[in-house]
Amino acid sequence: MSSTMLALLKHKGTPIFRRNPRVFPPAKSKLLRIKQPHIPDPVEYELLNQWWPEYKRQMAAIQDVLKHCFLVNEKESSTRREVREEAFDDELIAINDKWNAEAKLARENFYLQDFNEKITETLTRRSEYDQLELERIEKLKKKLYLMKEYDKTMVTHENIDFRVDEIMSSEPVNYNHAVNERGKPILSGSKVESTSHQPM
Repeated sequence: MSSTMLALLKHKGTPIFRRNPRVFPPAKSKLLRIKQPHIPDPVEYELLNQWWPEYKRQMAAIQDVLKHCFLVNEKESSTRREVREEAFDDELIAINDKWNAEAKLARENFYLQDFNEKITETLTRRSEYDQLELERIEKLKKKLYLMKEYDKTMVTHENIDFRVDEIMSSEPVNYNHAVNERGKPILSGSKVESTSHQPM
């Protein structure tokens, strides 16, 4: 029945809003989306754990009083058990403001300490990285100086003119030759050795 209704709706051209099944791949705009974890404030989390049970107890007491008043249906009982919040407003507001100020101060101290620790850690890692880079550069310099001392054929700023003159005055190398299957060069004046077997 459901498939028939779905076919009729498709035939009529009515748009069908439904959730894609799990076999469908995610949208391209959601492939690189990474869910960021929510990090709760430790001070606020501790205060909520303290306030929530007290709030539940107070609300349960208020609900019990209201239920009793509605069940009795007496004007005297309802007037006698009225919950007058005006008498506690100033005191509650003062307590709330005090708690908010304490929570703000504790939160600022926490974030200040946390940021200082992160900055110190970053600077320490940066100094360690710079020290490792300096050591690596010193090793490369020592290796280069050793190569410069023991290898006399190295071209430097001091002997580059001499090396260029030496190359220009040297005899040209003739590369006009072939190489046989054994890797030996065959010059134009030498005889070609035949390696093929002739029939007897």
